[in-house]
Amino acid sequence: WYESNDKGKSITSVKSTEEIIQELEKYLPASEKKNGLKKGLSFYDSFEEARNALNTTNSTPCHKKLKNGIHPKSSSVGNLPQKFIDVSTTIALEIILFRDCQLSDMQNATRVLLKCIKTGMVSGRNHFDKVILSNRKSNVDVFRLLLFKLQSRQNTKEDTTTCPLTFISHFLQHCKDGLPEHMLVTMLHFSLCHPTDEQLASQWNNSNNDGWYVDAAVKVLEKRLEKATGDIETSTGAGTERCEDLQKLVQNLKDRLAVSRRLFFIGKIVTDSNCNPALLRSALKNGLSQISLGEVEVLMQSLGKLLERSSKEGRRRKDRDSFNSNKSSRIIQWISAVVDSNLGVLLTASDSSAIEQVKREVSGCLSQTQAILSLDELFNQVD
Repeated sequence: WYESNDKGKSITSVKSTEEIIQELEKYLPASEKKNGLKKGLSFYDSFEEARNALNTTNSTPCHKKLKNGIHPKSSSVGNLPQKFIDVSTTIALEIILFRDCQLSDMQNATRVLLKCIKTGMVSGRNHFDKVILSNRKSNVDVFRLLLFKLQSRQNTKEDTTTCPLTFISHFLQHCKDGLPEHMLVTMLHFSLCHPTDEQLASQWNNSNNDGWYVDAAVKVLEKRLEKATGDIETSTGAGTERCEDLQKLVQNLKDRLAVSRRLFFIGKIVTDSNCNPALLRSALKNGLSQISLGEVEVLMQSLGKLLERSSKEGRRRKDRDSFNSNKSSRIIQWISAVVDSNLGVLLTASDSSAIEQVKREVSGCLSQTQAILSLDELFNQVD
């Protein structure tokens, strides 16, 4: 699969940054020969050797800000040059998306891509929006293709390396200010329609130590499910009716837990950043591919539920101005964009009660906002 280094020398023997990047560039699929590649170091091993060497050779950090991203913020990765991340990201995407490779090769490429994302130096716009991979059409939706390719190749429930939800969480955590609207809509569509309940549970359970996965509703349901499951185990001698009731309760809690976990991802996506209204409407019009199956109606229900939660959380917090206004305004922006881009679908929707519920949530949120503004004006007059 991978071309060996010239004369078999290790990448760590290279001293300068430019030479290390040149060595790694030899692993680009564009450098394949017609008679096949020699067997040498794997892409992942080469990436690790180059990364370690660059961490040693670069003694001063780079404070250059990405064009559409943020400063590198992961101290565990070290001071890596931007070009090294660019090359590694391109190679990893080529292997994952366009190569008929073994699962182990794909897993190695996803590990490299995840490590690149965690540096904070991968930009959604630079690497996944305007990217032109070797011998590929420039209009390929790289990020959408990435999620669905990973979904089709995920080996087991425990294999979080190739789980699309892992990439969604990494992008949201480490690529803020670098996610274009169409990427956010792709994340939203995928999180809403494609992950199974088992995938959501596995992703959550395998990320317990990640402080990003924190949600009060999920935590309450997990505790209730744990208690109900324990009650089933201790009620083996009870009557049949009692056991059936407990089994129905457990299934109901599992279903509600899956919905809450899905809502958690949707909430993280729509509150990630302020979007351009025109670009968001365009992305929603082109990115929701299950409209005929009720995707828009379910999305509106989800956004209404998130707005309700946001209002309740804001009332419980002391810093309600900074917390509630930003989160609620972003959710309302998405609701407005969904309505604008899918007005015809919503007018003919069979479930009108869901739309009425969203209307009530929006009206309630606006009323709270007006009340807060009135209080603010009153306090200013007192001062």
